[in-house]
Amino acid sequence: MTFDRNPVFVLLPVYNEGEAIYRLLFRLAAALEELGPDRYEIVTIDDGSSDDSRDWIARAVAELPDCFITCLEHERNAGLAAALRTGLAHVRAGPEDATVVTMDGDDTHDPSHIGAMLQKMAEGADMVIASRYRRGAKITGLSVWRRLLSYVAAVLYSLRWRIPGVRDYTCNYRSYRLSLLRRAEQSYGDHLITEDGFAAVTELLYKVTREANSIAEVPMVLNYERKFAASHNPIGKTIARSLRLLASDVGKS
Repeated sequence: MTFDRNPVFVLLPVYNEGEAIYRLLFRLAAALEELGPDRYEIVTIDDGSSDDSRDWIARAVAELPDCFITCLEHERNAGLAAALRTGLAHVRAGPEDATVVTMDGDDTHDPSHIGAMLQKMAEGADMVIASRYRRGAKITGLSVWRRLLSYVAAVLYSLRWRIPGVRDYTCNYRSYRLSLLRRAEQSYGDHLITEDGFAAVTELLYKVTREANSIAEVPMVLNYERKFAASHNPIGKTIARSLRLLASDVGKS
């Protein structure tokens, strides 16, 4: 598809999300409708799901004929980092003025925040994070233990990296100028994302912000009550990878 101006690409990594991805695609279509059908592309990246996620995606595509949805697939589960790399490779050739939005595919991220994120981009931000740590943010359906771990991680990353304008270092709900991602790829090449699993989200943040002139955040509503399946990110592995990332020289290209 050829875009005329300022297109928005939404990347959705999917792994065993079941009906949740179907619901999310409808909510996204509604949120993006005001942009017009020639202004956005939703890209699902099914990372080797073993459930019926692909069937739910196909059903949404059939029921949303006016919504431009591209379906990419991994034959086998390769992890979140691989899904992000596949999605970014797909949009790499997009127009210079394009925006790339990354979200989780489990329907816990509210698509209505995209409007506020795009407004921040229009005001000059190179990157916008939907943040759990801004006034007006709300988290529901998440255990106290997981909320505590997320908060501790945010504090540790903030102390270690001190990126201006950033409070939420681990949320995958973000918008980037495509031109910013291209500059980061020029600096890091094939090493832009080297971490496995969820740590890749934080690694990408750090490396991309080295090239950004302005970063903004908007408060988000994170609703884990909408999640269809159990989390695919084991707490133990996530903690270990986060600590390793904090201790590493991640900015080295």
